[in-house]
Amino acid sequence: MNWIILINAGLFEVDFTFCLAKAKTVQGNPFFLWIAGFLISLTISIILILES
Repeated sequence: MNWIILINAGLFEVDFTFCLAKAKTVQGNPFFLWIAGFLISLTISIILILES
């Protein structure tokens, strides 16, 4: 079970790096949405890593 949690944490890490890269290329409201996605993905990833 811990491997599944760890794989999901890794997928969220890929997601937060993608969101951060997209946030660098946009301005205005989309910037804040990508940053929100980054923060949410980062938080979920850390929680999953600490849980496994």
